[in-house]
Amino acid sequence: MRQEATSPKSRISAPSALVVCVYVLAAFAAAGGVFLGIWWALVPPDRQPVGLRLGGLAIMMGGFVVAALLWAAGWLVRGRHESLLTQRKMLHLLGQLEDRTADASVGGGPASAGPTEAPGPATETVLRQILEQLTELNTNSLLSGDERRTKRLRKRSELAEQLSRQIIAATRAGEFDDAERMLERLTEEIPDDAHLEDLRRRIEQGRQGAVRELVQGRMRRAADLMAVARFDEAIAVAEELHREHPENPETDGLLERVKREAQTFEYEQRRRLYSQINAHGEGRHWKQALEVAHRLIDAYPDSTEAAQVRSLLPTLVDNARIEEVRQLRDQGRIQA
Repeated sequence: MRQEATSPKSRISAPSALVVCVYVLAAFAAAGGVFLGIWWALVPPDRQPVGLRLGGLAIMMGGFVVAALLWAAGWLVRGRHESLLTQRKMLHLLGQLEDRTADASVGGGPASAGPTEAPGPATETVLRQILEQLTELNTNSLLSGDERRTKRLRKRSELAEQLSRQIIAATRAGEFDDAERMLERLTEEIPDDAHLEDLRRRIEQGRQGAVRELVQGRMRRAADLMAVARFDEAIAVAEELHREHPENPETDGLLERVKREAQTFEYEQRRRLYSQINAHGEGRHWKQALEVAHRLIDAYPDSTEAAQVRSLLPTLVDNARIEEVRQLRDQGRIQA
């Protein structure tokens, strides 16, 4: 099996201590050469034996040479370190490419089973990243340390600006999950960016505003349903809103108000039907009273009014039959 490529996150520790030591040694060597040069220039020639003068000159030149060599060694160590970092990134990308190729082989069968397919978007992305890393490595090899640092700072600034624009655009479009993912990337790549807190606050405010707008829209919908006495649908809207946003106090208030108004409406409907039964009974319209009684029992079977009407049903039925017989008799007389 292939040994898994190391992720770029497992950075090679920067050899800063080694580089500093090399630079310090170079500074000491240069300082020694300068000191010997000053001594050689200040001591009168008649007090300097020929051998001592030649030895001092050799030591001075040697100090400068050693300083130059040590300085070059430090520069090479830093360059090698940056090259290793780039190689690690390339190995990681190659590992991703190999994993995707292996997954494609397992999912689609052996490569020889069919014609060669064009690389998918994921493979093309990995290949493009590898090409960018190779180009970056080739470019960095031609730059000095200061130039590489300047370039690195410029790329950090460009990346921060690009991600900031994308985060703001995603927040305005209501794509808060995408905005948070890009913010996580920005935090990982540039943890000391000065705009992180502002972007995080912008995302949070945008999310809260979207939730507030959604809640207000659902509340208007529930109010419209209550206005036309569709309380079952209004309760369903309020309950769904409360499940989605239980932390919002407005959803609690909406659900309570809808249920309260639904109970009030039901009570008024029951009393209205019961009053109609009494009115029809007083007017001796027993058939109409019986019809309204059945409507009340069917609509609100568990109510107090329904229980009272059930006790009156036998009387209402008898009176409705008597009324029907009387009406038939009166019609017969008219015809006669």
